[in-house]
Amino acid sequence: KMLRFIQEGSFTPVGASQPVSVDIRVMASSSRDLQKMVREGTLREDLYFRLNVVPINAPSLSERVDDIPALAEHFINSAVNDSQQIRRLSAGAISALQAHTWPGNVRQLRNVVEWLLIMAPGTANEEIGVDALPPDILGEDPTALLDERREELMEISLKDAREAFERSYLSAQIKRFGGNVSRTAKAVGMERSALHRKLKSLNLGEGT
Repeated sequence: KMLRFIQEGSFTPVGASQPVSVDIRVMASSSRDLQKMVREGTLREDLYFRLNVVPINAPSLSERVDDIPALAEHFINSAVNDSQQIRRLSAGAISALQAHTWPGNVRQLRNVVEWLLIMAPGTANEEIGVDALPPDILGEDPTALLDERREELMEISLKDAREAFERSYLSAQIKRFGGNVSRTAKAVGMERSALHRKLKSLNLGEGT
């Protein structure tokens, strides 16, 4: 029915006896792999090609983490009314947000920001810090390793504890910058060549 409607530009409303012609353009979006669905037979191939006239690829939020600070600020400004004072996120909180994978994309980020404005402790003029972030975001914060593995860390050498933290920290930072070693090196204050060597020694791969 959808394919016929797009091709013919007309449809018959429920209860009507005559078709109605319309002059419209169709914009469709999906977060699923439509080509894979066509191959699997769960989406009609002719409908896919009829819709796929001018495809536009919208990268996921995890692929454009540089947008997160601006998006978070926008959502804060949108959520705060005239009677409230706008709060800011600390640099650490922003870093933790950028390290998250964001399976729910921008909608999930908006929900997190609105949750923080309601739940984060502190006064209106205080920044919202890392500790105020929801548990699912903190789970990917490298500093959370200190609390989650406190007992384990107490039983290993300083060298092994430092290596465990470095692996978690650098893994999160590499993810934050989409595998770009140059940008990661600048953010963590290391030379690019030194970071390459460190990643190799930690078996984290070399990125780009």
